[in-house]
Amino acid sequence: MINKLRGARLRKRQKQIAQARTYFPELDPVILDGFFANFGFAMALSLLVKIELICKTIRPNLVVEFGSGLSTVVIANALSGHDGFLITFDENMKWLATTHGLLKHTSNVAFVCVPNGEGMNHAALSRYVWWRSKPELVVIDGPSGGERFSLSALEVYGELLSSNGVCIVDDTDRDENDQGASGLAADFSLTKCDYADAVYVNHKYSILLPEDFDERILLP
Repeated sequence: MINKLRGARLRKRQKQIAQARTYFPELDPVILDGFFANFGFAMALSLLVKIELICKTIRPNLVVEFGSGLSTVVIANALSGHDGFLITFDENMKWLATTHGLLKHTSNVAFVCVPNGEGMNHAALSRYVWWRSKPELVVIDGPSGGERFSLSALEVYGELLSSNGVCIVDDTDRDENDQGASGLAADFSLTKCDYADAVYVNHKYSILLPEDFDERILLP
């Protein structure tokens, strides 16, 4: 019985891998390899493609990301063409080091580790980070453990978001993240667009778009 279950899981994963390579043949092999190495935990490939499209469309000067990983690589690559800068926050120093090792471009990325016992220490983050300008793109994909929409986290997002920027919230198949994304959309007059993924079953993510952003750019 155990062998049958393992065989079924292996066949399912092989099918998913084949689907991924069919849907996203243009993705950097580093991204595909990283996705399969961390399958089930890595950011959805369809979202990574959308992040790349957003960066190429709005050409942000500053991107702020909560939760580093493959998205960090995609953003850094996209920003290198126009001298944009990325600040990525994570609660796990080892994971930051792993992400750093995947980068082709490191001069345009700042890594900041802000851990506590239950995830990311947003309260500490709000005390020692000052923003010279609003980022044009904010990515919320962390912490991997703990709340993404605690009161202290919302205070930080409040300093970063605006009605002119784009905000991405991953894992909105979880009610708390979906509600958090809806709240941010309402607070900053953004349009919340929800997406599913062809490879990750029952996975959702949301992109909060300003009024002048044409969502059709992101559709397959």
